[in-house]
Amino acid sequence: MKYNIGYITNYIIEYDSGVPMSVILGLSLIVCAIIVTLYHYSTDGFIFLRKTSWCILGGYMSFIFCATVLFRDQAEEMHYSWQPFLTYACLYNRRIAEIILNVLMFIPIGFLLTAAMKRERFHFVLCTGCMFSLTIETAQLLFRRGVCSIDDIIHNVLGCVIGYICFMFCYRMVRRRV
Repeated sequence: MKYNIGYITNYIIEYDSGVPMSVILGLSLIVCAIIVTLYHYSTDGFIFLRKTSWCILGGYMSFIFCATVLFRDQAEEMHYSWQPFLTYACLYNRRIAEIILNVLMFIPIGFLLTAAMKRERFHFVLCTGCMFSLTIETAQLLFRRGVCSIDDIIHNVLGCVIGYICFMFCYRMVRRRV
């Protein structure tokens, strides 16, 4: 089966859950870049970074919850998928784009959560990403807004892990320069 990269890219850019996802992702990446830059040039260093990261993280997680649960239309019945990796059984352009969006949506959470902690704690980032994703999926099931899927939880946690890795990479690069 051939995949249309143009379709996948357009779907990601034009995805709309009240606010275009491209705006959400763009702002998230800009915020992460600003935090790293502020840390690099701040006299307070890591203290300023942690305080700022907690504030931005809380706002971003609230926004993600609203975009994935509250801003969606309510379905007449519950939709769920309990079988792991069922998404990969029948891949097509839209499904690939949704997988990419689920991963991208949680990268800033992993990044900001790592930036907000005193010490790097991979297990804490992993558990927090899993719990937040589980909260979203449970709310989607209970309020009948979207599809509750084990695959979404897996993709969201993967995004948190990528965010953690991105922050650790940036942090080590900044530490080498100092």
